[in-house]
Amino acid sequence: KKMMMIGGAGGGGEGVASNVPLLEASDGGTASSSSSLLAYSNIIPSPQSLPSNTQELIRSHLNSIDGHLNNNTSSSSTTGSKLTGAIALLTSLQEGLKELANSNNNNEALNPESMNGYSDAISLIKSILNCSISLGVVPTSSSSSTTTTATDVAINAMGSCNFFAHQFKHHVGTVVREASLSGLTSYASSGGVEGLIPSARDVRTFTSIVAGSELVNGQGGVWPQLYYALRCGDALAAESIVKQYADNNNNNNNNSNTMGGDSSFSGVDPAVLQIISQLVEELQQQDQETIFGDSTNGNTRLPRQLEKSLLSPSQAMLQSRRQVCELYERTKTRMSSSSSGGGGAILEPFVPYRAACLALLGGADSISEAPVLESSGLVKTVEDYLYASLWHALHLADT
Repeated sequence: KKMMMIGGAGGGGEGVASNVPLLEASDGGTASSSSSLLAYSNIIPSPQSLPSNTQELIRSHLNSIDGHLNNNTSSSSTTGSKLTGAIALLTSLQEGLKELANSNNNNEALNPESMNGYSDAISLIKSILNCSISLGVVPTSSSSSTTTTATDVAINAMGSCNFFAHQFKHHVGTVVREASLSGLTSYASSGGVEGLIPSARDVRTFTSIVAGSELVNGQGGVWPQLYYALRCGDALAAESIVKQYADNNNNNNNNSNTMGGDSSFSGVDPAVLQIISQLVEELQQQDQETIFGDSTNGNTRLPRQLEKSLLSPSQAMLQSRRQVCELYERTKTRMSSSSSGGGGAILEPFVPYRAACLALLGGADSISEAPVLESSGLVKTVEDYLYASLWHALHLADT
């Protein structure tokens, strides 16, 4: 019943979590006066500070969810009904909290803005349950349980990645739409979108906004686009981006800027093309929004169990990961040499994005912890940090 309070998908140029709500502590360290509450308008109130009817709404729903998940039956059909019943209760709780917040006029702690944190926390739990259905297992939920299984950890990591990826993808779409409505059409019309699927076009436009069109259209511009596609958990967009790059640069494989056997350091290596194609083929992303678990296609259907997941990679994918890890190690060497001034080398602006993509795809490092990426600024928010760390944990879980 412990709810992880994660910030909402805030817009603007300061990242997804530019307005990350915090969970108000209940140990006396909270903002106690109305002026303090106004000063910290993004703080999510602790449940104890909410009106009694709201506390009871949360308590009754969570108790019912526990009842669904702890019902001692084992058939696969019953397993699915347990999880879908729990998801329905979470949706009901979300709607109930929003209704109470919108109708409240007296309690400063209960308002639509502060309730966004609770709504996102519930969405995170729903995402974990969706991934449980995708994997065909029920997570251990009893508050009396003293053990956490490896399966529970894997489900939590997969579901959380699914949530953070979906959240960021929504953020990307919002930024692109707002740029279009604001008349910033130069980003969308800067070229290079021909042949891209719609989600990849959004990623390219978003990348032009946050990283600069000069980088996107210049040497190695495929890497920042690929990074943000992976940050969305969207293998289809990633595949569209790298295929377009490969088609457009098929005759430039003898680029003079080579290193350690790479056909082109600024270009997309064959191992990267291969692993992205494998992600699309093996995970059958189809109408899913992310590679981490089956989506509900806009809540128009129930989640479905998938035959394969990131937790069960094929031997071919494992081989591709090893090749990508080797590329990542060579990239780290180049970055370390540049940072130390060895040979007067200058670090090209696309290189941190390349390193981040190789780390995500190969699993050699978490980009939130890798020393060579500390100054890159790619991990801007709490969500970025958790997403990168959990994706890396998924690589460790299948070894």
